[in-house]
Amino acid sequence: MKSWPTVKKISAWLSASVALGCASAYADMTPRQTQLLVQNCVQCHSNPHIGAPLMGDMQVWGELAKEKGEEGLLHSVIFGLKEMPPLGKCSSCSEEDFRAMVRLMANLPTPEKKAQEVVQAGDVK
Repeated sequence: MKSWPTVKKISAWLSASVALGCASAYADMTPRQTQLLVQNCVQCHSNPHIGAPLMGDMQVWGELAKEKGEEGLLHSVIFGLKEMPPLGKCSSCSEEDFRAMVRLMANLPTPEKKAQEVVQAGDVK
């Protein structure tokens, strides 16, 4: 039987996320948001027996992000989805907290990063 990830493993995952391309999202998370992530999201999103998309599973999160977008993922967090209760049991999380955590877990760019990519691509009108 596999054991659940420890806080040390979660910290390693967060560090790896920075190295593997989630840096823009992670860099915008405050220490408070990181603590909220560890105290709330990790409980389900690190346990393969629960059925929630696992943290670090970029294939699954990529499909969800493409299907729902940031707003759709945020809606699922706020109102709950399947076994996830509304607000993911985080009554102290604000909308901006949820947005930061969704961006990290789904590897979505921040609005600033998205705007920078548009400018670099020359798509500015």
